[in-house]
Amino acid sequence: RCDEITTVRTDFNGRFEACFWRQIFEEKADLYFWVEYEIDGVPTTVYHPSIPCNTYWDYACGEEVHIRITDPRVPFGCHEPLPGEIAWIKTIGWGAPVSRIEQVPGASFVQQGRMVPTVGLTDYATGGLGHGLSNQKVRPFARSLRFIVQFGSGFPGGNVTHYRWSYRKTHNDKLVPASASEQAWAPLDDIPVSKAYTTEVTGPGGVTTFHTGHHQLGPFPIGSVNAYKIPPVSPKGPDVANDPTAEWDQNTATITVDSTSLKGDGLYEFKLEFFNSAGVRQNVADTVNQVSDPANLGQSQPAGSAFLLPASEDGFKPFRMKVRIDNQPSTAQIYSVLVDGKASSTECGFVQYDNKGISGVNFRFRASHPNDFATFGFNVVRGNSADPLSDADSSGMVGASTANYVLGADEVYRNTVSVATLLGTCPDKAAFAEHLHVNGLHTNGTSILDDFDASVLAAFALEPK
Repeated sequence: RCDEITTVRTDFNGRFEACFWRQIFEEKADLYFWVEYEIDGVPTTVYHPSIPCNTYWDYACGEEVHIRITDPRVPFGCHEPLPGEIAWIKTIGWGAPVSRIEQVPGASFVQQGRMVPTVGLTDYATGGLGHGLSNQKVRPFARSLRFIVQFGSGFPGGNVTHYRWSYRKTHNDKLVPASASEQAWAPLDDIPVSKAYTTEVTGPGGVTTFHTGHHQLGPFPIGSVNAYKIPPVSPKGPDVANDPTAEWDQNTATITVDSTSLKGDGLYEFKLEFFNSAGVRQNVADTVNQVSDPANLGQSQPAGSAFLLPASEDGFKPFRMKVRIDNQPSTAQIYSVLVDGKASSTECGFVQYDNKGISGVNFRFRASHPNDFATFGFNVVRGNSADPLSDADSSGMVGASTANYVLGADEVYRNTVSVATLLGTCPDKAAFAEHLHVNGLHTNGTSILDDFDASVLAAFALEPK
């Protein structure tokens, strides 16, 4: 049986404390914790592990409890207010640091014998990727994208009270320069944005509960533009909650961009501009716009020229980031095997071979993505055997040949394996299963998007003539 003792709120650094009473001769308490985090204004469970292995049995009073949150929706770092006039452009989504999105147009790396361009791509959540892709910038952005910014205590101020994002498409999905009309800046000024805060409410019996409110950031018409209010550091004041218990995250989702509603897949630039209350664009110092230190994501540093529009294009040099957008799915297809030039031609999948010693099985499959933003794994299994058929298996990044398979101009992978190798210990016939999984590399900056994956199964059986 579990009895709830109390509910507490952490400080900006995730620390908390709570008092509970027990009789002096009462046995020590066994403590279990679960954690909720406000996501989109809704308290959401982000830590609720199994009880047996995650209970602090016979808890010693005063001992610190360490809880590790791994849910990617919870942003990293400490969230104390920043002093001064600073706009720390932190992440796309809650996890992809802006500073770790490639900004150099010609950047690339070698993979499976070809050059892979990386401009606009992120290395978010690539540590576990194989095929030489670990910690490489290989993930494009897709679906709904949130731009997360932490504003310093100097904002909003007399000269800067509002912000606005704009975008333009510079290249298509093949990195060919976009048309002149596509390269014109377009404001993102019609998307409703609000910032959630929580307040404490004491009810009957002195029980404290948390309530959620929302402060509208915009868009609001000011002068001749639509723009968004920069939120103050604290929501306690009369301009927001007017409540001394009010708290909110120092990180602000400044805009949510539906990437499918833009001008098609390709390389985009997004810029951040500031305005006063009359709608007049303001020129801020270069050091106002900051990004995370790539080597220490918990610290900020001035954005630098890679993230600022050049003065030759805009004398105000606003913040600008390059982002590769791709919303195209992967393809997985297995073709009938060829044995001695003949394909398995019935739904039963049987195919005959001429001579066990010299006959070969030609495997063919398609694992592809229009812009090669995927990896794949192809596996062949004989019956229920644990005997590995490594000569027939393959994996890698799509768009290039692998150690076992040659990629043809028709985007079909091919490899021939001898019948004898496939039969193994089976005398003269056996059944086989083929599985192909294509893993899209897409992310929204918070999660890896599995709906860009593709998968297919096939089967065949070998028998002698």
